[in-house]
Amino acid sequence: MPGTRICRAKIAVLCPSLVNGATYRWSVSASNSAGSSVPSVVEYFSVKVVPPLLPPTNCSPGEPTAPGATVTTLTPTLTWSASPSPTVNGYILSLFLQPGTIVLQTNVAPNHMSTTQSFVCPTLTNGATYAWQVIAEAAPNLSAAAPAVFFTVNLANAPPPPTGLTPGESSQPGATVTTLTPTLTWDTSPGASEYSISVTQVGSATPVVNLSNVPTTSIVCPPLSNGATYQWVVVAYDSAGSSAPSSVVYFTVQAP
Repeated sequence: MPGTRICRAKIAVLCPSLVNGATYRWSVSASNSAGSSVPSVVEYFSVKVVPPLLPPTNCSPGEPTAPGATVTTLTPTLTWSASPSPTVNGYILSLFLQPGTIVLQTNVAPNHMSTTQSFVCPTLTNGATYAWQVIAEAAPNLSAAAPAVFFTVNLANAPPPPTGLTPGESSQPGATVTTLTPTLTWDTSPGASEYSISVTQVGSATPVVNLSNVPTTSIVCPPLSNGATYQWVVVAYDSAGSSAPSSVVYFTVQAP
């Protein structure tokens, strides 16, 4: 009849669990009290469920809260355990300078020969705290991000050069000493744990004193040559390395 509207309702049926990768066909027959219709046209579909990518784990260095782990290099190596998903073709690593400024986001190719993946940071800022996280990638899919972890760069500075070398003056013939076995002293270099000392007679290339790993700020020279002029320097050391050499100073032996 004119103006009559026929409502067609969609009927849905939830399938039981099917087999991933399999192809299925289906059709529908309608039934009422008079019987069943002929089946509908057969349709086909395939099941292709892509499992979710699993995130990387065991990010190191890092702790879950700031300031996190301490690293003693400006170029730390970040490592993580590979995602167990077999289809991973890369990782996306993000590095943030706290309190949240992104300083690096880069793609890292997977190392399929190892379960441990790694990335060497560019030069970071001493004393700064960073957070980082990594995501597994199998285009176009991404895993959830591994939980962000924190670390702080704490690179000890090398000590300053020693000062206060005595006896000594900045030019020849320098200070006069009246013993063949003078005691050489210098001021403590802040943070230094040990020192090396070199004493050379002017005009000679071979040191008469060449000591290292000296834990004190003084030494007693072995017998020197009366009337000779000597030059000497001191270098300080700590866990971060060595200082620049002290200024060269001179003394001349004038023993009775």
